Amino acid sequence: MTRVNLGFLILCVLLGLAGGFGYASAQPWTYTATSQAMVVVPGTDAFSQNSISGQKASVYAVLAGSQNVANRVAKTLKTSNMEGTLSGSADAVPGLFTLTATASTPERARDIANAGIKAVSDEANAITTLNAPTVQPTTKTTTNPDGTQVTTTTQSVDGTTNVTTTDNSYRETRVTQTLQAVAPSAPSSPDFYKLSGMGALAGLVIGYLVVFMRRLMDNRVRHNSDVEELLGSSVLAVVPKSTELNAKGRQNVDGLGQAAEALRHLRTNLRFVDVDNPPRAIVMTSANPGEGKSTMSAVLAQMLASSGQRTVLIDTDLRKPVVHKIFGLDGSVGLTQILAGDMQLSDVAQKIEGQPNLRVVPAGRIPPNPSELLGSQRMKALMDYLKDDAMVIMDAPPLLPVTDAGLLSALADGAILVMEVGGTYKEQARLCGKIFKQVDGRLLGVVLNRASRRNLGSVYYGYGYGGYGQNYYYYEEDEKRKLLGFIPLPGHRKRKRENQIVSIQEEEVHPLPKDKQSNRRSSRRAARSEAPAQVPAQLPAATITSSPVSSRTSAASPRVSTVVNPEPVSVPSVQDSGDDTATTEAVASPVGTGMPVPPPAASISQPVGEETAVQTSAAFGAPQASVPTRRSLRERRNG
Repeated sequence: MTRVNLGFLILCVLLGLAGGFGYASAQPWTYTATSQAMVVVPGTDAFSQNSISGQKASVYAVLAGSQNVANRVAKTLKTSNMEGTLSGSADAVPGLFTLTATASTPERARDIANAGIKAVSDEANAITTLNAPTVQPTTKTTTNPDGTQVTTTTQSVDGTTNVTTTDNSYRETRVTQTLQAVAPSAPSSPDFYKLSGMGALAGLVIGYLVVFMRRLMDNRVRHNSDVEELLGSSVLAVVPKSTELNAKGRQNVDGLGQAAEALRHLRTNLRFVDVDNPPRAIVMTSANPGEGKSTMSAVLAQMLASSGQRTVLIDTDLRKPVVHKIFGLDGSVGLTQILAGDMQLSDVAQKIEGQPNLRVVPAGRIPPNPSELLGSQRMKALMDYLKDDAMVIMDAPPLLPVTDAGLLSALADGAILVMEVGGTYKEQARLCGKIFKQVDGRLLGVVLNRASRRNLGSVYYGYGYGGYGQNYYYYEEDEKRKLLGFIPLPGHRKRKRENQIVSIQEEEVHPLPKDKQSNRRSSRRAARSEAPAQVPAQLPAATITSSPVSSRTSAASPRVSTVVNPEPVSVPSVQDSGDDTATTEAVASPVGTGMPVPPPAASISQPVGEETAVQTSAAFGAPQASVPTRRSLRERRNG
């Protein structure tokens, strides 16, 4: 159950509780008093199950609710009417009956209960006296000489004797009050606890019905299964709601806790989307505005750059650009000037402090024809050349309002669709899938953004993986809260992993002695140090670029790239086949070290036949030291 549903249920319970209490407060207060009496018939067993006393007690209890008894009580209290109610009930003990009086005041209830005992007894005696004259004609029977008359007289005399005996028993019955009524201290009605509880229960039931109907009729994307059913694609990451992500996460990816771990999952999953040909140019888009695509683009670019990959973030939202605002950059010049041919990439690509492997290209001046610029051949050429030298992340406009993202997805290697959990409708998701199919775009996966931390596991897989991530990265919060000492910290796994990485990096900084290294590793280093660099004769060495992924370049778009480095020790290059141009790649390392460094920056020339060239060497400047990844460290460690 989500936090919103839980809050709604609590609200319904509170409203029901208030409604029940209000209804109870609107009712008039009444007080109840009880008295008890015992019926005694001389000459009989009062406590036998079928005694006359028990039978008379039942009769007296019924008489208590009659109008005659009420009139007698009113006469006793010297009022026009009883001003209350009186009822009776026979007790389990034979011969006992209880009178219950209800009135608007405690004193009136007490007086009615006490006066009711005498009123019931008087009413019973009055009924017996009223029926006594009907016996007299039976006792006055004359004799008759006929036999039949004698028999009739005998039977009549017997019946008269029985009636007389019964009449005497009624006259000799005594009613003794065994319990005096007292004035109650609290009202008997309304029952505030009972009515309030019933109101709260009714509110809870109504709230559950509303939540159930909402879930039954819900047409929003909320779970991983919804994405697979609607788009046939997988969820690359589930990013929880994070105030740090919007506040400081755009400038610094450290300290984001669970959101940072989710984005690391996204970075890792991108490598396994297509192992043979991983995407190098990715479009980040969303179904609707305001779902967090720009923030995801910025943080993903920083994540890739921090892992040692050269990354270029391009703001392709030429209608409402925000990337330059996220990083606090100048957005007056950017992509539109490059596509118009007014500026080179080196003139508009801006550095980010603390991220040497990241360059940001703002959108620039907003053009009147964004779709035409983004779908042009110059845009395709720019993407093709950039993705050979770096990972390209493009922050595109929303997919449904405009067609820009669809055009870019057809030109790029794929697109990532950002959806807000509970914010994107299922019909909108279906429409996004249709758009990707129409433009022949490739949907790499979906990022579910702003998921509830409590239901993170249910959003991701539908069962309990949420708790694993909730207590995983909170070392900074633990330090702020001073949860040290004997309390186990939930971020111990993170610190353990960081210590392992630091130990591996220290081993690389201080390598083992030569005699302890494997022969295989030594032979590889020797081969790299002795192999001469091969540079195409048609290109000067000063315009050579590095291309770590040029071997994956297809023959349809040939490129030229090589490496130059001060005092290099290079290895043989790998040439790609092509009709017009050739691609040459060489990896250089400083003399005396076995640590490979990232390829230095140089220029990327256009294919043969183009009139202008797009230069990318100045985008990254001089060669930067590489931040070794865990995988590369492990590979070098194992030889």
